[in-house]
Amino acid sequence: MTKEELQKIIENVEHSFEKGFVIKMRVLLLRFYFSGIAILTFILAYYLSQVAVSAAVANMLELSVALDGEATAIATFGLALFGLVLGKDWGERERQKAERLHFKKLKGTTVNAIALTALIRMRITLPKSISLKDAQHTSPELFTEKEYVRRLLE
Repeated sequence: MTKEELQKIIENVEHSFEKGFVIKMRVLLLRFYFSGIAILTFILAYYLSQVAVSAAVANMLELSVALDGEATAIATFGLALFGLVLGKDWGERERQKAERLHFKKLKGTTVNAIALTALIRMRITLPKSISLKDAQHTSPELFTEKEYVRRLLE
């Protein structure tokens, strides 16, 4: 691969990340959705516990115990959803999804899929303030075919 081809791929990847608002939203949408469901389960559990208190005051103890058990089960479900959303696996899955969406967007711009995928993966791991061009100027040995294959096999 020539240096000009590499620069073109780097520019395309950088442009995709700068203008990729829709991709960011698609990646984060599921996290917001499940977080919203978890918050709604906590609100429902609180409401049911208040109804259970009212039932206990009205001397309907069986109904109160049943509603309290139901509220506990719903709150546990919400807690499990929060654990799922905030876990490490979820973040890794988001990175994989972002990589796949950026690749799908850029796959027609180059014939070198290995270099494109490796550069997208590199850009995802870099902080937002550092571009691929900056990384290439600092460490050009990371931008070789052999290094791309190594990065893909990690």
